Amino acid sequence: MAKGGGRVQCVTKKVIVEGNEAVWIFVEFETNKSQKSLTKWLIPDQWSTWGKPFFREMKRVGGKEQVSTRSGHQQWHANYLEKVSLQGQELNTVLRCNVKLEGNAWAAMTYDLNHSVGDMLQVDRGYLAAVDIGRRRQVKALKVVGFTNRASNDLALEGACPLWGTVVKNATSVAGARAKDRSANPTFGAIGDDGTDGTQGGSATAAFAESWPTQWAGTVTDWAQFYSTYANDVGNRMWSGKYGQQDAIDDSSRLYMRLARDWAQAWKTGTTMIQQAADMRVPSTGGTGTPVTRRTTEYTTVMVRSPKKGVSVEITDLTRVDTKPAKLKAADITIEPKEIPAGPDIEVRLEADTTATPPGLYVGSLLLGPSGKRQRVPVLFYVSKARLAS
Repeated sequence: MAKGGGRVQCVTKKVIVEGNEAVWIFVEFETNKSQKSLTKWLIPDQWSTWGKPFFREMKRVGGKEQVSTRSGHQQWHANYLEKVSLQGQELNTVLRCNVKLEGNAWAAMTYDLNHSVGDMLQVDRGYLAAVDIGRRRQVKALKVVGFTNRASNDLALEGACPLWGTVVKNATSVAGARAKDRSANPTFGAIGDDGTDGTQGGSATAAFAESWPTQWAGTVTDWAQFYSTYANDVGNRMWSGKYGQQDAIDDSSRLYMRLARDWAQAWKTGTTMIQQAADMRVPSTGGTGTPVTRRTTEYTTVMVRSPKKGVSVEITDLTRVDTKPAKLKAADITIEPKEIPAGPDIEVRLEADTTATPPGLYVGSLLLGPSGKRQRVPVLFYVSKARLAS
């Protein structure tokens, strides 16, 4: 492979994560960089080194919980205070990070929102992974982020790939990177590798009925919380006897800006709601419509080296990398194909209903060939709890 820029594939989608609107940002490529250097890259302590100006600081908060593993392998868990510069503002977020390093075979870390300072974020989860696939390494990076201010989600959707893709690429110093077409053109309605299957929760009408009242209720609730808190705050400061002219000017300006924003958002939400209602097809009342569901189905793909002869494929149970144990049972995971013919390298697709599965990284093995002579191929399956937004 030629050294140089390399092409990084990136895909974004609007998703719903456990009831919250969010943006899915997935990056994938292959590189001939060493597994050792990629392992260093994904450790949270290194993010502020390679991710500037996006990452401003990563500081561990509290202790580091080690998990006993085989010699040469590592697993640990810790909280990190992350300071990020995004859209002209600084976000301060405490993330729960889980790291597992399997020698030269693979390395991965996951992160999930523990606390958002100022309640700026509702969702912030994802992973970084580097897997040795023989002659090269496969790198995947997922970020699922949902802002409390939904307008910021629209901005993230537009600017995510130029920013996130460039940050990841530069961080790993990609040499000879090669992206996967399936990430740019996801199949089965999916949103990229380790994605959801596009389950919409029924018809477009059902999605409308599910989405807009929720958005409207969320907007009104947000208003009520702000203005009640605002009134109490101003009242308390006035009664204290220390409320001056400059305080009145600052509070008036703050109130005006908030009112202007809220009315603009209400107008936008209302007009969009009316337009979608006008375009909506009303279903029959005969009781034959598709029931609304909030299920999530997610998948990943695993690269398998070409066998000398055809082999069967099975999978072990997958165990979550976390201090709280959880499993994806082998019986609940579908495999395609179940037989691998001799020939070129092939990707095996794994899919599972994750509705009742806690989020996080689940690891195990593909089992190739007959019992007693089986080859093991590592499996990393990330459960995001995301489904495509309507």
